Amino acid sequence: MRTKKFAGFLLAAALGSGAAVALAQNPPLAEATPQGHWHGRGEHRPHSAFMRALHTLDLTDSQHQQIRDLVKAQWQSLKPQMQALREQRRAFDQAVPGSAEFSQAQSALAQAQTQAIRTRLQAEVNLRNQIYALLSDPQKAQLATALAAGNHGRP
Repeated sequence: MRTKKFAGFLLAAALGSGAAVALAQNPPLAEATPQGHWHGRGEHRPHSAFMRALHTLDLTDSQHQQIRDLVKAQWQSLKPQMQALREQRRAFDQAVPGSAEFSQAQSALAQAQTQAIRTRLQAEVNLRNQIYALLSDPQKAQLATALAAGNHGRP
């Protein structure tokens, strides 16, 4: 009877120490990310300071919907180029280093990435201008204040 209790105690101690070692080597995601925030799949978090600052404004339902529609339209317009960029990346990943195909794939990928960056930046500029045009004058002033403060909707 005592042997079974002692064996149970040893098993619990071993599992507990193993969990402690695992946590020490791999902290929980809440501790691993800045300020304990989890930004994994399924959670939407705007990435640009402009978009985060928009979340601090008191937008009407109509403005919310219009902004959603603009963002969705931008995403749809960039989709074909992003697919082409993925295909260029795939060709590069499949090419054998040192071969002519590798050199060609590297050059094509570099050009595609450069063009994608330009296109995405121009699309973001257009989107911001369109969103800014939707705002009232007090909202524009509030947005300017939020952007100048630098917290951009962060706590």
